[in-house]
Amino acid sequence: MMQAEQVIYTSCRQGIDGNASGFQNYSYSPHMHDWIAAGNGIGVMQSYTPPRRDDYPALPTKDEAQSLYPRRWCFGPLTGPDGLYGMAVCSYIGRDYPEGSVRGGNFISHTTALPAAQVDAYPCGFLSSPSFLTWMDAETARKDERPALLEPLGITPADGVTIDDVREFLDEDDHGEAAKLLLEALIADGDDDFSRKILINASEHDFALWIAAMQYALPIRQALTYGFSSYEYDPLRSPFHLIRAVDGMNGSIDSPALSYCDLFDVDAGRFPDREYQEGLDGFADFVITMLRYSQDGLDSFHTFLDATSYAALDAQLVTAYDLYRIMMGSHPVTELDAGQVAACGEFVLRYGAPSQRAAFAECLMDALTSDERPEAWCAAATGTVVSLTQDNEPLRAALCNAAVQACADIIANGVGSQRLYRQTHSVGERLFSIAGGDLDMELFHAIDGEDLIGAASATGVSGTQSQGVPWTFDVYASMVTSVMFNQLDKGLRLPLGVPGCQMVAAFQGDVPAAILRLIDTATAQPDFATGVAMVEMLIGRWNVRLELIVMLSLLVIERRAAMGVEQAAIGALERVFATSATEGRVYCCKALMVDRRGDIVNRFADGLASRIDICDGTASARAANDVCELCGRLGLPIPNVVVLAQQQAAIAQLSALMQQRKPDAMAVQQALRTVSAQGARLPISDLDTDNQRKYLAAIAQPLATCVTDSVDIAAVQLNAVPAMFIQPYMRHVFAYVIVHNDAANTLTLLALDAAMLNAKPETGQAQVERFADIVGDDMTNNANVHTNNLVKLVDDPKRKAKFVAHYEKSLGKRFPERAFAAAWGRIAPKLGPRQAGGVFGFFTRKRADK
Repeated sequence: MMQAEQVIYTSCRQGIDGNASGFQNYSYSPHMHDWIAAGNGIGVMQSYTPPRRDDYPALPTKDEAQSLYPRRWCFGPLTGPDGLYGMAVCSYIGRDYPEGSVRGGNFISHTTALPAAQVDAYPCGFLSSPSFLTWMDAETARKDERPALLEPLGITPADGVTIDDVREFLDEDDHGEAAKLLLEALIADGDDDFSRKILINASEHDFALWIAAMQYALPIRQALTYGFSSYEYDPLRSPFHLIRAVDGMNGSIDSPALSYCDLFDVDAGRFPDREYQEGLDGFADFVITMLRYSQDGLDSFHTFLDATSYAALDAQLVTAYDLYRIMMGSHPVTELDAGQVAACGEFVLRYGAPSQRAAFAECLMDALTSDERPEAWCAAATGTVVSLTQDNEPLRAALCNAAVQACADIIANGVGSQRLYRQTHSVGERLFSIAGGDLDMELFHAIDGEDLIGAASATGVSGTQSQGVPWTFDVYASMVTSVMFNQLDKGLRLPLGVPGCQMVAAFQGDVPAAILRLIDTATAQPDFATGVAMVEMLIGRWNVRLELIVMLSLLVIERRAAMGVEQAAIGALERVFATSATEGRVYCCKALMVDRRGDIVNRFADGLASRIDICDGTASARAANDVCELCGRLGLPIPNVVVLAQQQAAIAQLSALMQQRKPDAMAVQQALRTVSAQGARLPISDLDTDNQRKYLAAIAQPLATCVTDSVDIAAVQLNAVPAMFIQPYMRHVFAYVIVHNDAANTLTLLALDAAMLNAKPETGQAQVERFADIVGDDMTNNANVHTNNLVKLVDDPKRKAKFVAHYEKSLGKRFPERAFAAAWGRIAPKLGPRQAGGVFGFFTRKRADK
């Protein structure tokens, strides 16, 4: 018996609400009144339209009304705020209440409702319950007094329609197969919110059995999700889902109006032609089979489903069934595909009890750690395990331990393959990461590394990766790396500038021995390609911490490994050297020097120096300074390329100062001193002939822009280079000046150069003449030099005098007439007969005067 609120609805003279005569609530229990006022959908159960049949009397007697006209037993969830489940019977009375009335159409509706959460029995058990009122006599309907309130109703289950009746019914003909189809349609309709009606063409008795079969097949919660009715005049407008087809309803079962409904006519063998979700057929077969033959099996599934919070009726039942079979051990989880695994995970995470979540997670973990699975399956299973343990720390801890043990068994005891290890490691790594843990750190302490990467790994027996690294070596390297990083993250600092053996000793516990085990395994490989691959793999893992690359490289170098292995280490160390500041470079080199590997230090220094351009010292200043600082800290000689670049930069700086509107005299003097100090030791002779020429041209070009600004600037030509390169240097400076075709500037430089070369009486004349011959050839052979302007300036006495006066005023020196004449006398003949005539006359006159 269930306790419910009730309301009686009919056409009467006086109802409980005091309305005028007609259809109204005759009476109700107090709480039913509140539910109606709150907007719960009680009204859908308070209507009845008789079927349209010519053989039915318009004004039937009580016996005719009770026997001919179908009763409307309608049960189902009600819309509204209170989550009610309603059960009602609507019976046709026919004649309206007024005495002598000839109007038909009256009926009585007896409706009950209670919160769905309080329904503890299958609704089908109350079909034909004697607790429902099916008739109201005329005398009662004609009373003038307002009816009294009703009491809550204790609804008594009906006799019949037991589960045994259902089993007997399903054994008849093809009812069992029809029940599977009906259940499939019902579940599929649940996915669409029961918008599609199911019509069952059967007697009232058989309809009750079909309803009972659908309800007993599933737990009570699912039985409360849909509505059913034994009669609806207009099925398409009905709020109920499972409806009995009755002659005289609005439209026959063959009418186009009802073609959207699913028709089940078992006697005629007519069923819907629909395709359902994969797996639904298997689920329906299981449920109906259990219903027919195994109460224990059915109860077991119901118990499982009731333990979840899932209360709907839709295709997720298929997922629940998959999950149930896995929990019962009747279906291996590995036979589910990746999509089914993910669906089961989502279901149990959303609806499952904690024990169910734990059981499914453990089942998946066991499958992931016991044998190789397809990649997509592993991804789905791993994601599901992680989700199920997200908020369950004890479960996560247990599965983390399982992952550690499984990984240890695979790699230490040889109970699995590399792929299985990666599969197991992947899920374990995800689980450890939830709480910020590290699987590899745990494995490091659980495994004997010497056994792991010993002789078997060295010979490749354990299997190799595509890079040529035995996979067990890779695994052990991952463990060691995790422990190393953990200690570094906690504040451990490695000493720098010391050999690798001293660096590794700074680690704690078993880590130094583990690191040396890795290095020794790599350097002892008989196949050097494998050793190189091992070292490069370690470099790749440790590359985020440069001090570890330094330590690794030094350890390999210290062991005098095979050429290829050592070169891999040197290359890694060289990359650290190239990207580090001076301090880091010094540390690298100091450690190498302690290890007596000065050859590597020189290689690194040379590589740094190779970035210097001797012909563009300004652009290479940073690199030059780096080399100077490194060599100074290490006590190494400064490379020639640095000295050459610094001189080029100093002359370029002097030129830049002189280009200023008001050059800083002190800065200019300092630049002059710098150039002079560096010039004597400039290692130009170490260059080949072609590079000597390029370098002299490079340091000549900036000086040419200011060489005639002062005698001191011009004198730079004598100090900027060693003595043996002075005249070639002066030639390059002169060449840059003459191409600008400024006759006065060119002759000024010629006069300055001639005066400086003529400074020594015993050799000066010869030096002037030799220099004049060289630059004269340069001018003659250079089509871009306009020599006419030079000749005109010297040939014209007035212009010549003006030139001389400007020279003496701007430079503050007496014009070197004799030296200039000696130089020009060697140049003039090379400029051509026409030009030379006047020039020679000039010089002839000068000599005659003297």
